[in-house]
Amino acid sequence: MRSRVVGLGMALVAVGALAGCVPGRAGYAGWSEYRQQQANEHAYLAQRNTEAAQAQARRGNDQGARLSQAAAEDQSTQAQEERNHAARDRWLGQFFH
Repeated sequence: MRSRVVGLGMALVAVGALAGCVPGRAGYAGWSEYRQQQANEHAYLAQRNTEAAQAQARRGNDQGARLSQAAAEDQSTQAQEERNHAARDRWLGQFFH
């Protein structure tokens, strides 16, 4: 029972803290812009890693090509996640005027 009370108290504190931190329209727009910039940087790094993988493969360095391609895929995934977050922030921002 005590753990339930403590858990409920912690949950209420967390909800209260989050309610006080809602960024509003301008805040969401700022976060969206920041996340889009991050997505662009990850996409750029993914492209550079893909180019590095191709160069490594041309030189016959299969290990280097695999590592560069793995890095490119990771950066591409990060870029997509940031784009998703940016879209979410733009969507949330429409509810604050």
